[in-house]
Amino acid sequence: DRQPGGSSSGSAAVVAAGIVPLALGGDTGGSVRQPAAWCDVVGWKPAQASIPRDGLDPLSPALDTIGWFTRSVDDAAFVHEILTGQSLSTDQLGTELTFGVDDDVLERAQSPVADAVRRALAQLEKLGFKRASVPMPGLPARLGVVYAADLAAHWANVADSNPEIFGDDVIAGIESGRAIKAVDYLRCLADRDIERGRSWGAATVACGPTCPVLPPLLTEPDDVRHVGSLTRPYNLLDWPAISVPMVDTPGVGIQIAAPPARAAQVMRVALALEATLKGSS
Repeated sequence: DRQPGGSSSGSAAVVAAGIVPLALGGDTGGSVRQPAAWCDVVGWKPAQASIPRDGLDPLSPALDTIGWFTRSVDDAAFVHEILTGQSLSTDQLGTELTFGVDDDVLERAQSPVADAVRRALAQLEKLGFKRASVPMPGLPARLGVVYAADLAAHWANVADSNPEIFGDDVIAGIESGRAIKAVDYLRCLADRDIERGRSWGAATVACGPTCPVLPPLLTEPDDVRHVGSLTRPYNLLDWPAISVPMVDTPGVGIQIAAPPARAAQVMRVALALEATLKGSS
């Protein structure tokens, strides 16, 4: 009776149900990580260039990324190595890592979400990781112009020919995209590139809620902008990001992210967190 998440929620659901051990998904604004959180599985979004997008129906080529769902962090790392040929080995990484937390983000999240994430962060500190209070990178991610313009560019002709196959929200998005000026679109892409070029050295990885709210009822409105407000920044930045399920609070995930060069550190923290959460359940 609850919403399973974003546009790749079918993939999340079949992994959660044990039908398959892993499934691919498209992550343009969080559509792997958000369903992973709400379906209590692991969702991994690598850097955009890690996986070829051949065969992926585009939403926004400027942001579309192939990710996947698994039932463990170790499986997510294994799939990454198989698909990319690049190992995310954590054998040489100790606990001398610092995780950054935006306390304002936690304050704005629903209480059950914030409480579960705080418990998880406390576990990381017990494991020897250091905590730093830092602003969440890339927040807010103002990508609406890019999403709408790309949606219209790729789907307007199909919608004109077969409007009955699209929902009202998609049609509205396409119409919004048609009205966007080229200069505004290019400015947004330029701003994206500026954000990707900024250094972030205050902590090794960033941690926080994957989604600020619990899964709403199926009958409730789908508030895409709000529920994806904490995943979109890492599409803006093109940072690898993972959602790890909170064992003690269904529907809550903790998101761990870092610049591409620190993808192995993201996995290191995710593995440690998963182990301690499962051990305490």
